[in-house]
Amino acid sequence: MRLIPAPCAPSLLLLWFALGAGCPTEVPDGPGPPEWSPAHRLDDVLRVNQLQAEGTHNSYHQFPATTSVQDWQYQHAPLDVQLGEQGVRQFELDAYWNDGGFFEVLHAPVIDANTSCATLVECLQVVRGWSDAHPGHHPVFIWIEPKTAFPLGDGADYVDALHAELRGVWPDRVVTPSQVLGDADDLASAVADPTPTHGWPLLGDARGTVVFVLLGLGPVHAWYTGLPMEDQLLFTNGDVGDPSMAVTKIDDPVADEDRIRAAVEAGIVIRTRADGGLVEPMAEDTSRLEAALRSGAHSISTDIPGPDERFDYFVQMPEGTPSRCNPVTAPADCLATDIEDPTLLAP
Repeated sequence: MRLIPAPCAPSLLLLWFALGAGCPTEVPDGPGPPEWSPAHRLDDVLRVNQLQAEGTHNSYHQFPATTSVQDWQYQHAPLDVQLGEQGVRQFELDAYWNDGGFFEVLHAPVIDANTSCATLVECLQVVRGWSDAHPGHHPVFIWIEPKTAFPLGDGADYVDALHAELRGVWPDRVVTPSQVLGDADDLASAVADPTPTHGWPLLGDARGTVVFVLLGLGPVHAWYTGLPMEDQLLFTNGDVGDPSMAVTKIDDPVADEDRIRAAVEAGIVIRTRADGGLVEPMAEDTSRLEAALRSGAHSISTDIPGPDERFDYFVQMPEGTPSRCNPVTAPADCLATDIEDPTLLAP
């Protein structure tokens, strides 16, 4: 049976004559869907320090061979699984210099050395791969703790090697101290009184980025803080009130809740801990977590970021998708989906 085409609809006659052809075979349906954008509703209002996210302590850690040390009896999923399934947005990586010419990531040589990513480069590549596939994410904070100082000979060699590994994986999309400093006199002033030319960036300008932080106050920290700000790739932690510091850790939110809140109100990004040494998970005690949430700390680090059959305890950001509006600094109309909306993470 032969199908006979229907006559042109009257509304299409002008188009038909203009084209000098027979009836069009398909009616155009407009320009098509808009190009995907990671933009969120308040991206031009909210800044990086107006969120609250979940983090992990020793983020690479796997169960050790020994069970004699209670503090070590926890195991994390691979970093990309933490990002994708557990909503983690802050990592902590312990770095040991290997004489083969690279940084290893582990907790303690031999006795607690099991890790989900054996080198700093490998760990960073896992995060980068997830970030590339989900460019709408809010900034991921990566704290790096040097466990060996100047094994290459001096501080300059050490920092050059560290920077080379960071830049080798993240040559772009990094929030740096000099960017936050802008035209302010110092970092503390920049974050306390943000303007279009200094302070923590707007979320719309920081999606898909990482923030590197140098953890610890040892010789590497002392050498690094002597570098000109424009040469620093990592933020450095220190004491609240230090004019060159915009990020630090205050690990006890119960004893220091008011201190954390004051630092948060001053624009400083704070990492604290919901638990430590498995004390809280074993006791099913959430009081430390609750204090951390109230305090406004920007990342709340845990050893148990997901369900664990041993405990009726794990950390999950309330209202978070995965993160939430900071309870101290975010405006009243902020929603968790303004911080990070799963539907806007990727095309």
